[in-house]
Amino acid sequence: MTPDCGMIAWGTVIEFEIIKFSNSDYKSTSIGLIFTCPEFYKDNFFQVGQTYNVKIADENQADFGWTIPNQSLLDKYKLDKKLWVTEAELVK
Repeated sequence: MTPDCGMIAWGTVIEFEIIKFSNSDYKSTSIGLIFTCPEFYKDNFFQVGQTYNVKIADENQADFGWTIPNQSLLDKYKLDKKLWVTEAELVK
């Protein structure tokens, strides 16, 4: 995980296995999504093997850039645009 946001706006790419995706043209079984300021999610939010509902946008929702150290993970997904998480919840 990245440091907490402050003077630098941090983001991180988290990879997910897809259960259901609204884009029927996307055929891969996994995807990389950008979470901005991931520390805003509660402790232990990101856990391997858990299920999440995630809403995404194909544009940066902020009017500034983000420092994303692991951005290269997105390269293997061959997407036209980066996918930015706007909401995420853990499914119980």
